[in-house]
Amino acid sequence: VNDAAIVDDEYCSVTGNNRNTGATAADPKANLLPVLRSYDLGQGDTVYIDTGDYIHVRNVLINDEPGAGDEGATFTGPVSHTATIDRANPHSYATTIDVQGDWVTVRDLTLTGGNMGIWVHNSSQNFQGDRLVLRNNTQDGIRLESDADYSTLGVLTIHHNGRYGAYIATPIGELRNGEIHDNGDDGVYLTNAGNIEVSGNTIYRNRTGVYIGGRSGSQAIVQDNTVYENAVHGIHGSYMLAQRNAVHGNDDDGIQASYNCLVSGNVCHSNGSIGIRLYSGNEAVGNVVHNNAGSGILAENGDVIRENRCYANGGTAGIVAYRDSEITGNVGYSNVTGIYCHGDSSGST
Repeated sequence: VNDAAIVDDEYCSVTGNNRNTGATAADPKANLLPVLRSYDLGQGDTVYIDTGDYIHVRNVLINDEPGAGDEGATFTGPVSHTATIDRANPHSYATTIDVQGDWVTVRDLTLTGGNMGIWVHNSSQNFQGDRLVLRNNTQDGIRLESDADYSTLGVLTIHHNGRYGAYIATPIGELRNGEIHDNGDDGVYLTNAGNIEVSGNTIYRNRTGVYIGGRSGSQAIVQDNTVYENAVHGIHGSYMLAQRNAVHGNDDDGIQASYNCLVSGNVCHSNGSIGIRLYSGNEAVGNVVHNNAGSGILAENGDVIRENRCYANGGTAGIVAYRDSEITGNVGYSNVTGIYCHGDSSGST
């Protein structure tokens, strides 16, 4: 596939024309939809979309329909330049790429101008998305429904979408090395997260940076991310390991851990409320927590706070603990109070 120019092209030697076969680099079609109408693609087939801008008046539907589907195919843009597919329709169900088939790979493309950039649903399994830019869609940059099992995402740039940057309702392997910013709701929203690894991302100016809806018996790993200037929390989750993240400048809490979380080795500073807030049965170990507007670490119920360094926080204390929490081996200074312990009728501190 090629547009009406050959400037910076990586695959094609001539401009695109929908009367061409689209079968060779010397005979490309002008956009992706005619390729899907002309061929029944499958496992091992690759469609190359060359450098340029493409407007699509209909969804790019990749499905498993017998005789006309494209299940198993790979769709790839240029490696060193940009191919942009613009859906040019912000209304409901206008999706730039609509995946309803198994083993589909989409990579090296910019997807914009739709209600959603990519929608993976209808029991689509083993989707792989890599090196994608998902921007300026009215709803979600990418949305994986609960039946999109065994999907993998890597190196995503997701920004200025009207709702979620990435909405993922199924356990996937990883979400890594991306940049996710300026989305209207949460940057990364994971429900039924399973054992996903969210690592190496830069996530900023969303509602909440990372939301992890974990499940009992699993542990999502959120590590080595930089999360800042989000309108609510930096990281908010349950059944997760949050480690070695830099979390700062968020309007509310830096990290909120709800249930069965280990929060370890993070640096949380300059957040608008609590640096690290623990709700029930969590551990905060070896974190550096400073210059938050509220307290450094707040433990609500039966939490463990161990070997943290908390200083120059502006709330009640460097560490505040309620109801059966354990505080051991911490260093605190330059707070209003170092450690504030509060026992009540449901337990003691």
